[in-house]
Order: sequence, then structure tokens, then C-alpha cells
Amino acid sequence: MSFTPASALVLGLGARIVFNVLFRPVEAGVGISISDYVVQGLWQGALVFYVFTEHEAFASALAVGLL
Repeated sequence: MSFTPASALVLGLGARIVFNVLFRPVEAGVGISISDYVVQGLWQGALVFYVFTEHEAFASALAVGLL
């Protein structure tokens, strides 16, 4: 397995999403912010790019799964 920039982005952004979910301050009436959506979109984009470039056999299944 090669370690590419796309795999580093997938791991880093995935860790950031988990960190945000686990350590979100509990406040009444505060929902998901725009930055949460942006990070999730970047993670999905990096994941799609990584799978398209490294694992072509799973690319169509991932594309359908992310819809």
C-alpha cells in the first residue's frame, strides 16, 4: 500500500470529524455548523479521489454509496 496525499487527507479529515463529534460542546439549540458540512464534503471528496486512483474496482460502489 502506498501512502499518497489523498490517503493522508482521508485519515486526517476522518480524525477531525470523529474529534468534532466526540468533543462537541453541549449547548442547547446548537446544531451542525457550516464548517461541519464543509469538512464532511472535503472528506468525501478526498475519499472518492483516493479510491478512484488507488482502487479502481471499488470506485463505482463508493460513488453509489456516497449518494
